[in-house]
Amino acid sequence: MRNPFKIPKHTDPELKELENSLYPSILVEQTSSALLGIVNTVVMGMVSTAALAGVGQINALNTVIFQFFNSLSQGGTVMVAQSVGAKDPVKLKKSFEQALMSIAFLSLAVLIVLAVFKDAILVALFGAVEADVMKSSNDYFMVSMFAAPLWAVYYQIAGAMRSTGDTKTPMKATIVMNVTNIVCSLFFSIVMELGSMGAGIALVTSVFAGNVVCFIKLLRKDYHLSLPDFHTYKPDFAHMKLIYSVGVPISIESLMFQGGKLLVQVFVSGMGTIMISGYQVANSIYSLTQLVLISYNTLIVTVVGRRAGAGGKQRVRETLGFFMRKTTAISFYMIFIASATAYPLAFIFTRDTEVIKIAVGLMLIYSAFMPFWPVAFNMPQGFKGARDTKFSLVVGTISMWLTRVLGSWFFGIYLGMQAYGIFLSMCLDWVIRGVCFYWWYKSGHWLRFVKD
Repeated sequence: MRNPFKIPKHTDPELKELENSLYPSILVEQTSSALLGIVNTVVMGMVSTAALAGVGQINALNTVIFQFFNSLSQGGTVMVAQSVGAKDPVKLKKSFEQALMSIAFLSLAVLIVLAVFKDAILVALFGAVEADVMKSSNDYFMVSMFAAPLWAVYYQIAGAMRSTGDTKTPMKATIVMNVTNIVCSLFFSIVMELGSMGAGIALVTSVFAGNVVCFIKLLRKDYHLSLPDFHTYKPDFAHMKLIYSVGVPISIESLMFQGGKLLVQVFVSGMGTIMISGYQVANSIYSLTQLVLISYNTLIVTVVGRRAGAGGKQRVRETLGFFMRKTTAISFYMIFIASATAYPLAFIFTRDTEVIKIAVGLMLIYSAFMPFWPVAFNMPQGFKGARDTKFSLVVGTISMWLTRVLGSWFFGIYLGMQAYGIFLSMCLDWVIRGVCFYWWYKSGHWLRFVKD
């Protein structure tokens, strides 16, 4: 019987080289990205508990919007990765151009909708919260929504860069984002006393700065990717169809997943400011302790995408199998790390003992189910790299709404377990996803688009 704590070693030199060259930069990038929201949470904790709760609620809404574009961009990312694997520079250039221009236009349309319906959205989702929490939410959202098109463009550029082997530029971009966010958040929120509005200004400014880093790289004549010529650009709908045959199912899955999380946030918003704050702090700690495994999501879709483009079903299957053995082994160590760091990390976010107590309790529930996370979330990234998206969409949607959302209502509200019941439902969702995705992996049906 295989030791679940033993991290497997590479037997494929090419795979080892790819992981060693790509993963460290991806981990730094993902850490920097996670810190963007966490810094705002820490700063809001310095302002007030109401500001912490208000910004936390909008971060849940923003996550739905931003992750939609992140997921949609994966269509272009996968096509670029497969073009690299197939050694087709013409297809690579066209995939990047069509993906970037289309997502830019779509994100601007979404921004217009958010601006027009801002007040209605806030009342519909968070109308039950206390007045000071709602004010913080409104101040933060009316500025932070402008980050949506900036994130959309960044996600598409960064994904294409990683697919071609350049992980350093996205890493540098996120470091610049973090430095900018920390300085601007402290300046606008604390020094200028703008509170949650200052956090919104800091977020938009930091994402803009990250895009500048990427654009500078794309403008270099010796770089393998370049910005589209806006004067001569023409939509290629046939190629877009190919790109979004991957991107749309992934983005729908993201909307179902993040939309369900947002509905759960609505449940939490009726549980009082202390419970809201504890829930937000636990989610921030969760995102920190999960970074090692989350970073493998980006690596897996890139590497599997390349190998799927080169062809060879068995090789693609072995690649995903190796990553799953490795991430599962890592998850057992994360049980102890997440449990041990829950209290000190919660103390960084707030000094409120009741909030800390709630956050630590939630993290202990999360830690107990950690080994189910890789097969629930890392594994379907491999399916997407092989252009198989429908199964994970169906399973993810059903499990999200029946297990996490309905379970949150049942355990959290009906049984009165509050945020503890919501975290329990989240973990049960991992278990169901994991069982279904493992069966799909063993069946081999996810390899049907890969040439032998």
